[in-house]
Amino acid sequence: MAPDKNKSPKITKSSSEKEVLELGLPCDNTQEKCALCCAFGSGFVIAEDMKKLASHLNVSEEELKQKYLEEAEQFNQKIHKIKTIRDDKPYGPCIFFSGTKCDIHPAKPLHCRLANCNEHGELLHQWFIVNKVLDFDDPECMRQWNDFLVLSQTEIAEEDSKTPLLLEGASFEQLVSDVKKRQAILNYDLLSKGLPHEEYARADTLKNHIDAKESESMKKFKKEFEKKLPEIKRIIEEMHEEQEKNIMEAEELRKELRKKGRIK
Repeated sequence: MAPDKNKSPKITKSSSEKEVLELGLPCDNTQEKCALCCAFGSGFVIAEDMKKLASHLNVSEEELKQKYLEEAEQFNQKIHKIKTIRDDKPYGPCIFFSGTKCDIHPAKPLHCRLANCNEHGELLHQWFIVNKVLDFDDPECMRQWNDFLVLSQTEIAEEDSKTPLLLEGASFEQLVSDVKKRQAILNYDLLSKGLPHEEYARADTLKNHIDAKESESMKKFKKEFEKKLPEIKRIIEEMHEEQEKNIMEAEELRKELRKKGRIK
């Protein structure tokens, strides 16, 4: 049976790069595009983009990072993005945006090739974050992803939206399948990556395990750590608040653009 051309394609975590690229609107140098993505920000640059972009600009990868990129953080992961011209604003045009077209079109990063403001835009962005940015073994990364999902679900409920704004296959439960590990992540029993898997399975009894097995010196270390834990949690909560603030600011910008009819 031939595929229904009128049926909207489905984007999931497991969609191939080829499939999602077909849904991204290219920044065509020969046709007029809305260019909102380029006028109000820039794309993320992952490792696989570096060599191609550096070669296109005839610079080394190190020079590329110094001259044209800046370091950003997404879900507790360091990532590069193309610099923007902000003029004392939290946003601004990409340095490679001429006003009508992309000056690095032949070598543009994957994130830019996916970016668009059509009905697939949000899911394409989530596909990129899940497949190219998230570290599923980093507890703080997954906590922040869970916070993002909870906030997004709240916004969908408030707006009574019927649009599938959450990427299928990328829920917190699906990305972290171990129930005890999920509980340990959300309870801040796991603060960083690197614990062996068997420790995840005993996260709910970890304190008793330490009391029964470890030496007096370890108990002393544990006591000092527990004294510092409230401060650690406070710092992490501040990071979460800042993350939520950034998400809310981005949503306010989207609403403003929708009111002006710049995006759907």
